[in-house]
Amino acid sequence: ALFVVAPSGDDAAAGTADAPFRTPARALLAARAKHRGNPAGRVVVRLREGTYELAEPLTLTPADSFTTIEGEPGKIVTLSAGRR
Repeated sequence: ALFVVAPSGDDAAAGTADAPFRTPARALLAARAKHRGNPAGRVVVRLREGTYELAEPLTLTPADSFTTIEGEPGKIVTLSAGRR
């Protein structure tokens, strides 16, 4: 399974290439739900180019061990938890 995230996405979207999520946290929730339905399957969360300003820490747990989080090949992806 593949979930796509883009800075211009929408967390109410489906997480597809045409309708990406906005936040990595939302994609992780979708990945966890997908894994519960298919425990043997792997899930990829692909971050499109851009900066993702995190309002809270992105916490990974053992439940996420089946998930690969990757940036879009050849693009620059920044996860920022800094405050302005």
